[in-house]
Amino acid sequence: MKHEELDSTRLIIFGDFGVLTNTPFQDGQPLHMLPGRVKYLAYLQQDRAERGIEPLQYAVTGNKGGVAFGIQTQDEARQEVAWTAEQIGTGLFRVCFAHPKPAAGYERYRDPVELRRRKPEPGMLEEIIEEAAVAKDKESVLVVGTYADDCTAGIALGVRWNVTGKFFAPALARRFQ
Repeated sequence: MKHEELDSTRLIIFGDFGVLTNTPFQDGQPLHMLPGRVKYLAYLQQDRAERGIEPLQYAVTGNKGGVAFGIQTQDEARQEVAWTAEQIGTGLFRVCFAHPKPAAGYERYRDPVELRRRKPEPGMLEEIIEEAAVAKDKESVLVVGTYADDCTAGIALGVRWNVTGKFFAPALARRFQ
């Protein structure tokens, strides 16, 4: 996605694993930002400022089903998403611990109310959009995700979406490394 195409965008909601960061449970590495992400998002803000366009708002959402399997605590999961949000200069984030098939003993994470927040349901996105004060302007919202759940949640809410690889293609250029 070319950054000029983002001129009508006010809020970008990113998934966390595989979008902004690595996926520690898959690659066995400590949590870290993927190459070029932070610099590219800073560039988008600088470009908008130079052209007199209001700054973008960034947000991060994360399904943290590992909590429902006893793999990590709620605090650990929340800290991961908060750290990721901080790296891109935002305090706007949401985490969902619910899972439709939790491990035995973790059935409390199957709560129907919480499951409505878990992507592919749009609950977390709705919360972010409301907090960012763009609820009446959904055309200005873009969801960027690697997993089908991110895009499905965006479509269910009626906002634009883009896959990670396409959105960050310019970030892969050497100048953002």
